[in-house]
Amino acid sequence: MANISETSPASKPGVFNKLPRLSTAVWLIIIGGLFVIAMVPLTVNLLNESAQQYILKTRLAQLLTQHEDLKSRLASQTQLTNEINANKKELQALRTNYKKTDQNPEISQAFVALAWDNDITVTSMSIARAAGKIGNTDFPVFTYTLALSGQVPGFQNLLIQAGKRFPTCQITNVSIMPAQVEGELDKATIIIQIFCDRDT
Repeated sequence: MANISETSPASKPGVFNKLPRLSTAVWLIIIGGLFVIAMVPLTVNLLNESAQQYILKTRLAQLLTQHEDLKSRLASQTQLTNEINANKKELQALRTNYKKTDQNPEISQAFVALAWDNDITVTSMSIARAAGKIGNTDFPVFTYTLALSGQVPGFQNLLIQAGKRFPTCQITNVSIMPAQVEGELDKATIIIQIFCDRDT
């Protein structure tokens, strides 16, 4: 009977049997080293990501600050634009109150009509053109010297109505001479300046 030699699994040389026998402490050091080697790239990546996040957060904060600054400037610019537009509208509205220099005949006729409405007679009228200042701006000014005949209340009403009819007028002189004899009319001399729109 032939002898068959059987080798037990325990007697086979294994992978672990080929490794040198090391102490537990050495194995712990090796495993710890492998762990450190594996963790270094992860740690570097985490540090890089943290740095990038910090940079992004800082940049975002800067952009938000710039955005708020731009919003503030835009609001100021919008407010300034609105104020300029409002001033333009107000200026345009005011300019409609100013008569043109070529409207002198119409102004003269308006004074005669106002006098007529108040039972006053314009006995004479002289007109002189000059320049007057509003602030630092020159405006053409017509000076009307009116000699009137009527009654004192009519003179007063005429002055009130002239101020409403010509918002840019200035009454520079009023001289009233009441009648000395019963039945005669009162006399008055009124000087009114009317600022007109500039020719240019």
